[in-house]
Amino acid sequence: MNMNPGNVNMPVQSENNYSMNGDYSDVLMKNSFIYSEHKNYYLVGEVPKTYGWVIYLSIIRSDIHMVLSLVLPVLKSQEISFAIVKDRNIAKYILDGNLGYSNLAKILQIYPGCSKQALELAKILISLTSNFRGPVIPTAAHLGHLVYTAYEDPNEFTLDTAFNNPNKKSSGSFDSVLRKNHDNTKKSGKTDWPFREITEPVYNFLPKLLNKRYKPLFILKADAKGQVLKGIYMKGLFNVKSCILKEGKKDMWTDEQGRDMEDRLKWQYQLSMDLHSHIPLPKIIDHFRENNASYLVMEFVKGQPLEDVILERHDMSTWSDMPNETKIALLNLYLSITNVIQILHKKGYVHRDITPNNFLVQKKGQIYLIDMELAYCIRESTGLPPFKLGTVGYMSEEQSLQKEPTYAEDSYALGALLAFLCTGLPPVKFDIRTKYLSSNLFYLINDIQICEIISRCLTDDANERPNVLEITQSVSRLAKSLKNKSELNEREIESQVSSELNNYPSIEETIQCSVDGLVHPFLITDSNIWFTLLSSDPLIGNNQMETALLTGCKQGISGIIYLLSIAKMNGFDVSKCLVSYQNSWAHVQKVITDAPEGEHLGLFEGMAGIAVAIAYGVRAELLPADPIILNLLTRCFENNSNLISIDSGLAGQGIALIQCQGSLPNEFIDRKLFEYINIILGKQLTNGAWNIPSNIRSQGTDLGFASGIPGVLYFLLIAVNRFPNDNRIKDAVIKGMKWLTRNAKRKGNAYLWTTSINSKNLDLVSFEKGVPGIIFLYIKAFQVLNDPNYKSIAISSLDILPGRIIHVNFSVLDGLSGLGHLYLEASKVFKNTEWIARADWIVELFKRTCIHHRSGSGYWAMDAHPEAVSNLMYGACGIIHFLIRRLNIEKINYPLLPL
Repeated sequence: MNMNPGNVNMPVQSENNYSMNGDYSDVLMKNSFIYSEHKNYYLVGEVPKTYGWVIYLSIIRSDIHMVLSLVLPVLKSQEISFAIVKDRNIAKYILDGNLGYSNLAKILQIYPGCSKQALELAKILISLTSNFRGPVIPTAAHLGHLVYTAYEDPNEFTLDTAFNNPNKKSSGSFDSVLRKNHDNTKKSGKTDWPFREITEPVYNFLPKLLNKRYKPLFILKADAKGQVLKGIYMKGLFNVKSCILKEGKKDMWTDEQGRDMEDRLKWQYQLSMDLHSHIPLPKIIDHFRENNASYLVMEFVKGQPLEDVILERHDMSTWSDMPNETKIALLNLYLSITNVIQILHKKGYVHRDITPNNFLVQKKGQIYLIDMELAYCIRESTGLPPFKLGTVGYMSEEQSLQKEPTYAEDSYALGALLAFLCTGLPPVKFDIRTKYLSSNLFYLINDIQICEIISRCLTDDANERPNVLEITQSVSRLAKSLKNKSELNEREIESQVSSELNNYPSIEETIQCSVDGLVHPFLITDSNIWFTLLSSDPLIGNNQMETALLTGCKQGISGIIYLLSIAKMNGFDVSKCLVSYQNSWAHVQKVITDAPEGEHLGLFEGMAGIAVAIAYGVRAELLPADPIILNLLTRCFENNSNLISIDSGLAGQGIALIQCQGSLPNEFIDRKLFEYINIILGKQLTNGAWNIPSNIRSQGTDLGFASGIPGVLYFLLIAVNRFPNDNRIKDAVIKGMKWLTRNAKRKGNAYLWTTSINSKNLDLVSFEKGVPGIIFLYIKAFQVLNDPNYKSIAISSLDILPGRIIHVNFSVLDGLSGLGHLYLEASKVFKNTEWIARADWIVELFKRTCIHHRSGSGYWAMDAHPEAVSNLMYGACGIIHFLIRRLNIEKINYPLLPL
């Protein structure tokens, strides 16, 4: 059996060397085109302003220049407008699905003047591209070879859609997007479908049966390169079995050797045939090709992903706080994996993708290896390169550089896996190359032996890494020693950690290096403006690379401007950020000036938050206190929101107004505040609640701090503080707090709340929508109203959380920064050292997970992804704000809040 990764007998066509850097403007200049830049594309001519047929070409990267050299002269001769992807990197993102499902595989977009021209052009393009390859464009109808078409609505279709309207998300299923396109063809009037001379419209709907046998039930993983489906099939007359169908789409993820996802599935099939009797793999049932894709069908194995098992066992606690029994169970799972990898190595294979998501754990602890796509056979290597690339954090430097695989790559991954198993944090969280790596791991694990094993595995020098047998023996000895060891002595831990901290960078140094890191090139545009990396597309599982210039405080520029003002007022140097500050502010100023009335008015999402950023900018002397600025500040409050929440409504507008004290006249502030208060009081129900439905259907009243009733009550508490003689406000707060208390879930003495009244989701970490935001409200209610019941409820709920908490999310709204603020608030109001100790644990965790660039600046991996994020509520600015507040607890509050 040929055990090479993929069949590459076909000749590989090389790109014409128009440009060393892969910029496709060269081919435009060669053909004397005048073009303009539109984000990811070069545009020649104009995008149509009416409904019309758009022709798309899907082209693998290695063929793009050759196809363009054939097609562009035709477009020039017919004077047809078109857009081509700008360069090889953007082409990769579009082909891999990193720029959204709606853009997938659309390398060349052509805008014919009429249906007749579209038909004639399509015929020519099909003929010209017959010898080239390109993946399926799932949101268009296939005409032939590389050519696709769709009838586009100009109100929805622009080259800049994802950037100009970042809040617009794809919705529905894969099929619903296709059917919408299909329905658009019916809107074309008399022309109907103009391509009947070529073909009838064909869309790639998910078939009811695959290979006339397998019925897909639902999508387990949406991915541009191919979905993972759960399905059923008949095994015998009355025997229905579950199965997993892995799809590999033709021409997706092509590499320099011409191999695509179909080749990867074929390789997995070969691996399974060779290894199924040696290691625990799901049984392969079938392997077939259908609808421009290959499918690998395997038995459905019941079990949990190893990642979920590890996080459940940790339960947000540190390794040292876990019972020895739990530690031993986790180490035994790890040893099961190292035993499997040893067998693979003996058979001549390197796995190359050892991650917690590639193993399933059954109830009795049996491990199943479920993905071997990147494995490489060393014993039969014939010079073919391995498949790219791996999983960031678990991938060694030599693997990322695509060097010839060695067994040491797996040693690196096993070290990363052990780090995750013992810390509860993915390895992307750590600065692997810092001299403090062992110290950082020790802070979280408190076991020198484990830290030494991990550090040796993660060294850049592959020759210095232990082999799998050594790793197995070391971990096995550790597991045995735990059986004979009592729980680690608390004083011993504190002594060890204390000695480690002596030479570590201070909180001030961490703050300064991370402030400097806000202007790293991967966080700002070429024009020195902070951009936002958009969230994932619900129709596609791939990490998204789309960016947008958002202006709000939650994810946009204003939150960064606000943070820099806080930093400057507290003595930190923001000089490296000033160019980006001014350019970004100029962009925000333009947006405010041009903004339609009534759009995005709240604190987190809109104009109110921008007002807070302006007010703080003036205080910090980063913005001038001139009439232009003050007029802009007033404009932020011209319109009243129709909503009442903090993030998007009147409560947020009121909170922002109070923080503009000193920049706006008191008379104006009080008049607007009473407008907001009167509207909110008028909407309160007789039971004390407000009608704020959750954005999730049938979930009832929203209990999130940002979007629900707790945030409204917080605003009214601030109003009580400002207008103490207005009993209407105080009575409304007490009434609302009683309603909130009645709707708590009880766990022992603790009061807990789900995210909405009818929800079962109990979030113990999210300030935005979970329990911490409500605890914060009870702390503030005690502070303002001095009712000891509020204090008792807050403390009982705080006690539910681990003293030394571990969580993958570091953000203010959904993660540890928000919890840190909660502990600081409890410390300030209750005067109890326990809460400051909890906050300090998080402070030290952030110091230990700050990743440093060679320049000395720093950033954090905010969640399980490695990308740096700068914004206030989900990014580094939130951590920086929390760290600054730790230095000045009495004067600094939770971000954007005045009390």
